[in-house]
Amino acid sequence: MQLVLIIAIGLSVLVSETAQQPSMDSMHCISAGFAICVAFAMPVVTTLTLSILVQGTLRGFDRGRSKHFWRAARLRELAPWLGLVAVAFLLLGSPFVRMLGPGVGGRWLIPLISLGIPLLSAIGALAAWYPMERRMLCATTIRRLDEGAALQPILTRCGFVVARLRMTVLLTLAPIGIPMCIGAMAGEIAERVRPSSGDACMDIATLTSAVLLFALAPLLVGRALGLRVLKPGHLEARLRGLASDAGTALRRIYIWPTGGIVANALVLGVIPGTRAVILTDRLLESLRDDEIDAVVAHELGHIKRNHLLWFILVIIASFTLGGLLVEPCWSLLVETMPRAWIASSEDLIHLGIAFAFGLWIFGFASRRFEQQADAFAVRLLSTRQGNAAATTEAIAAVSGALSRVCDASGAEPSRHSWRHGSIQSRIHAVRCLQGVSLDALRIDRIVAGVKIVSLIFATLGIVDAIGVP
Repeated sequence: MQLVLIIAIGLSVLVSETAQQPSMDSMHCISAGFAICVAFAMPVVTTLTLSILVQGTLRGFDRGRSKHFWRAARLRELAPWLGLVAVAFLLLGSPFVRMLGPGVGGRWLIPLISLGIPLLSAIGALAAWYPMERRMLCATTIRRLDEGAALQPILTRCGFVVARLRMTVLLTLAPIGIPMCIGAMAGEIAERVRPSSGDACMDIATLTSAVLLFALAPLLVGRALGLRVLKPGHLEARLRGLASDAGTALRRIYIWPTGGIVANALVLGVIPGTRAVILTDRLLESLRDDEIDAVVAHELGHIKRNHLLWFILVIIASFTLGGLLVEPCWSLLVETMPRAWIASSEDLIHLGIAFAFGLWIFGFASRRFEQQADAFAVRLLSTRQGNAAATTEAIAAVSGALSRVCDASGAEPSRHSWRHGSIQSRIHAVRCLQGVSLDALRIDRIVAGVKIVSLIFATLGIVDAIGVP
């Protein structure tokens, strides 16, 4: 869902540029009216289709069959992508944008449609999926009663949808949307004060506000997510001891009440003294103590390896490098696509390819950061036992935590994630550390190379943004 929202934001920025309107005309293949019908019908169609699949799967459960479960699960994940495709047809494949014009419609309506239709598709899919989630929660209730574990009331359909979207939407849209709005306003003001200075001012204001928002995130997300501070006790003391052994300090350890439907963890805080770890209630309920330690050790790895700070540079470097990689691909496009179509849409194709390259490069770097954090967790848990090499117990804790989080989330272990990779591949990488010396891990060398390249291209991107000759 995060990748869908990011692409939707990029698409809205792309088509909102008035300079790109002539090049978009050559791409129109359907009428605006037909495209509008398709775009706004997509959330309805996906919701109804998924609802039929879910009801059929539930009837199959009653007969002891579950062959349609993964088909329904895949459609649930595919729903926002279908909404995004419908938006792309509307904005790029029809004269809809031309009809809106460059005024208020182009500035506000395009982003609302770009984000709104994929979001509506996701909301409808989650609402249709709710009976399945309720059935699975009810099935685990008896087991949890037998184990004497704590139980939470089952969420309503609305509560389920809100809880599912809260992390992906809020933690994606806010860090991107707020800096973009600030940058747009700063650019508009600068353009009025000094013509031709708006673009540079917008870039600087966007980058500055993004950095400030990223740094102050631990102070802002508590209310937005309804977090609770973990009370002093055995768990809190154990996790703080783990952080102390890792050589870092946590300002807060938060529990995120999701109604028992989200099993996840994340870390916030670039500045020392503001760092916090967030653990969801489902994660604490589903994992053993050693697996919880492994999850927190993974998050501490992000802190110790300064991944949060490097993420900013990697984002800048990814899209800078993506823009540079467009030119080598251009000759190939000229040979494989109609020359007239390329000539009329050259600027649009350049921007689209550069954006795609940037997303791919950022995903590549992000997945390496995740693997390094997994390896750090193995190292921390092993060294706490006084071992210089990865231990079987540490590897079992980390791989077990990954597997249980995957099970609790209802995801396929082989499903590839843009930012995290697949659980299956991460477990394989962790198990390959068996007996390996913790002082010289291959993933650390790979990430060091990623950081060097990111620093070089981020510097080039910032210099180009501020207009230094």
